[in-house]
Amino acid sequence: MTHNYSLFIWILTLCFYFASCTEDKKEPIKDFDDIVPKAKSTVNSESVHSVHRIDSSKIQFYSTIKNFKIDSVFEINRNFVPDRFNPAIKKKEVIYSKKDSIQFLYWRYKDTSDTKRAFFNLLDCFETPCKPIKLYEKKNVSKSSFVILEEKNNLVIIKGNNAINLDHWVKFLMDKKMVTQFDYIISQSGRSSVQWFDYTNSKIKEIRK
Repeated sequence: MTHNYSLFIWILTLCFYFASCTEDKKEPIKDFDDIVPKAKSTVNSESVHSVHRIDSSKIQFYSTIKNFKIDSVFEINRNFVPDRFNPAIKKKEVIYSKKDSIQFLYWRYKDTSDTKRAFFNLLDCFETPCKPIKLYEKKNVSKSSFVILEEKNNLVIIKGNNAINLDHWVKFLMDKKMVTQFDYIISQSGRSSVQWFDYTNSKIKEIRK
């Protein structure tokens, strides 16, 4: 009887052990804001878990961005809404500086209809829980600053904790030949409202409706 009881306790203990190991492997689902980390000096373990370090030579790719001194670049290892629409090329990275970090997300599609679908689905559910953005609507939809740029085959999202300089990033994208023109430009700085911009004759101008 004593032997059977000891065996029962041993099996029960083993079951609890495997159950706890399985539970530890479950990862929390992260929304769009969760993956925007703080500056490198204040990165927490959860943010690091969301990204994987890539070759330091990637720093050179972003080195032409004005007034943004880069410490390191990390690759984001998760999917976003635009990933659902068959992008031919994608680039999803976090760029760290001492003062801030910028999330840079870029998708290129073969079919312009896929670009439009990705863009409008993104606007339908921009955050978690969903916060839809209607065309030319001005309201606050995010606790972070962001820029969304869309043109024919390309969709770009730039997001960070501090204000994002739209002029600097547009110049960067043009210099890298990642875009040639824009159909839509959307920007929001922190707690302010969404702004819509037009890009004509190489100039960015706010749309006021």
